[in-house]
Amino acid sequence: MMAGTHRIFVSGGMVALSLLTAAVVLPGCAPSRAKMVREQRNVTIGLLGASYRPTGNVGVGVAGGAAKEDIEIDREKKSYATNKSEDANVREMKESTTTVSPFVHFYPWETSAFFWGAGVNFTKNRYLFDEEKDGSTALAPTFTEVNYESSTTDLHVPLGWHWIWENGMTLMLDFGPSTTVAYSGRYIDDGGQDGVNAVERDRSIEALDRAKKGGLRFAGSSIVGYSF
Repeated sequence: MMAGTHRIFVSGGMVALSLLTAAVVLPGCAPSRAKMVREQRNVTIGLLGASYRPTGNVGVGVAGGAAKEDIEIDREKKSYATNKSEDANVREMKESTTTVSPFVHFYPWETSAFFWGAGVNFTKNRYLFDEEKDGSTALAPTFTEVNYESSTTDLHVPLGWHWIWENGMTLMLDFGPSTTVAYSGRYIDDGGQDGVNAVERDRSIEALDRAKKGGLRFAGSSIVGYSF
């Protein structure tokens, strides 16, 4: 939604950071006038999105984000590898992610920045990784590149705080449960023209799909922007 938006897995450190931030910023955010400030400055704009508050108790908007990272998939456990490994069952992949997240927030109290809400995360991931070719051996390994893309839809229920200073500066922190409701994947380049070992390639993709679908998990975001 605003500059600095990012989705992360919630840890005890994030909760501690939220509480510390609240202690620092609340005195400057006129908590007794929280609803009035939300009404007076009912539009928030940032680098990666925006939100609009038609009333002091409701906000709607959309957030976005993008990231690149290296991941490891354990094909035996069909999950993310927890430790760096040279195991033949582990595949290293380069992951590129883009996310668009429409949401609605409800502010139950006039004198508080606290909110709860609901949102949908639409995420597209692209993966590049090297897979073994037919005839590859331990003594003479040969590989070719595979390009795979997935689309994920998650439902998210955030709980958080949306502080707005009198000068318009805005900070939001939230965290809450998230679960996948739709998932699909397709090859951009399956490596077939270069003699990929289709069995090993499909093992890697099956493990990746299982890891991405996951189950109930917790995610959060931090947002910095300006309200007017």
